[in-house]
Amino acid sequence: MTPIEIRLRPSTGAPETYRMSMVQDRVMTPLVAQMALFSALDATGRTVGPAAYAVRSRLEFENGTVNLNNSYSGDVSVAAVASAGLASPLSYALSSGFDGMKLKSVSIDVDPVDRHNQVQIASIVAPHQVRPGADLPIQIVFSGDNGVETPRTVTYRVPIGAAQGALTVSVSDAATTNLLEYQTLLNTPARSPSQVFSVLNGLRSNTSAWVRVSRTETAYTVEGRDLPDPPPSIALILARSQPPGTNLLNRGSKVAEIEIPAGASVVSGSKTIQVEVKE
Repeated sequence: MTPIEIRLRPSTGAPETYRMSMVQDRVMTPLVAQMALFSALDATGRTVGPAAYAVRSRLEFENGTVNLNNSYSGDVSVAAVASAGLASPLSYALSSGFDGMKLKSVSIDVDPVDRHNQVQIASIVAPHQVRPGADLPIQIVFSGDNGVETPRTVTYRVPIGAAQGALTVSVSDAATTNLLEYQTLLNTPARSPSQVFSVLNGLRSNTSAWVRVSRTETAYTVEGRDLPDPPPSIALILARSQPPGTNLLNRGSKVAEIEIPAGASVVSGSKTIQVEVKE
């Protein structure tokens, strides 16, 4: 049996702790963990009306640890969404089939807030042209409740000697970024427990926006991961090994990624622009 502990720390009142044991099974364990978290949230929070939960989970396995840190906000069934956010990575880990992925314990800390706590990516602005070796300022505007807009600016330094051409600059929420980065893993079985831990601990937090800078160059897939712009000799070998019908240009070749924290707010949305690298 696997112990699970859920600690709720409301803004008012004493903290509450729920403890139980779960069956060790790749199918039932994620389901029971989801039900346990949902029941704890449903018993202490509202089911209808603005609500937000900051959920920090620690999953202890035989060969390593997975830490998840996300927030969930909305007006209806927020507890159901938050509990599903725990079950999905847990299911991926246990279904990998490795002995080292035996679950030892689950520890969850929840901070409930009785208000809507979400921002949207309203716009992204950057110069139309940039020189190799120069800084590229990227301004992102978050839009919150009551039309409140919060601008944030990050800087990407274009490498000296960078090839001329178009750079695609996208700013997206965690769900969009995770899907873009890991979609090839959906059909690629993990080869080791360390790969499973790398994927789960590499999941982006939904309390940040993620800027992705890429070029329209070929990115190959190796063991479920992208290998952008390899040397010509390696590219020739990889091109032959790709499955028939694979679109090698569907995501472009990522050259940089920048995180923009948004505090405790849940970030949603996606915007994309293009910048020309030119001498």
